[in-house]
Amino acid sequence: MRRTFAWCRSSSAWTVAATSRAFRAAARAFSLSGSSPSSSAIMSSVSACSRAWATNATASSAALTAAATRSYRLVFAGFFVCGFHVFFVRTHFPAYLSDRGLPEWVGAASPSLIGLGNVCGTFVAGMLAQRYEKRKPRILACIYTARSLVFAAIALNDRPSVAFALAISCVIGLLWLSTVPVTNAIVGDLAGPRYVSTLFAIIF
Repeated sequence: MRRTFAWCRSSSAWTVAATSRAFRAAARAFSLSGSSPSSSAIMSSVSACSRAWATNATASSAALTAAATRSYRLVFAGFFVCGFHVFFVRTHFPAYLSDRGLPEWVGAASPSLIGLGNVCGTFVAGMLAQRYEKRKPRILACIYTARSLVFAAIALNDRPSVAFALAISCVIGLLWLSTVPVTNAIVGDLAGPRYVSTLFAIIF
C-alpha cells in the first residue's frame, strides 16, 4: 500500500508539472503570455490562418499546414496532458482512495461523481466558449490551472477524508472533459469549419 501511495503521489506531482506546461502552452497559443494582444490582432491572425487552410484541397494538406502552425502545435501539447489526466484518474484514482484506507464504496462512487460532473463541466465550458469567443484561450488556460490545483491538493493530502474524496471527485468531473469544447472551438477558429473535425481528431 505504501508503494502504491508513493507512486500515486510522485505521479500526481508529475501531473502538476505537466499541467503547468499545458497552461503555458494554452496561454502562448494566441500569444497570451506576457502582454495581451488586441482582439483585432487575434482575429486578424485567425482570419489569416483560416484563409490559408481554405486554400488546401485535401485533408492531408490541411494536416501538414496544421503541423507547421505554432498555435496548433501548442494546443496539441496541451490536449496531450489532458489525455494523461483522464487515463491517470480513471485507472488509479479509485484504487488510490482504497489504499488510503477509505471505504470501498468511496472508490466506487468516485467515477460516478466524475461522470456526473463531466456532463455539467463540458456543457458550461461550451457555453463559456460560445459566449466569450475572444477569450477561449484564457478559458482553456484557466481549466488547466484549476486541474493543477486539484492534483496538488491530492498530492499534499496524506489522509483524505470521505468528504474530501467525494468533493474532489466532483471537481475532477467538472474539469474532466471541459477542455474538449474549448479546444475544438479554438481549432475551428484557426482552421475554419472545413477541416475542423479532421484536425481535432488528430489532436484527440
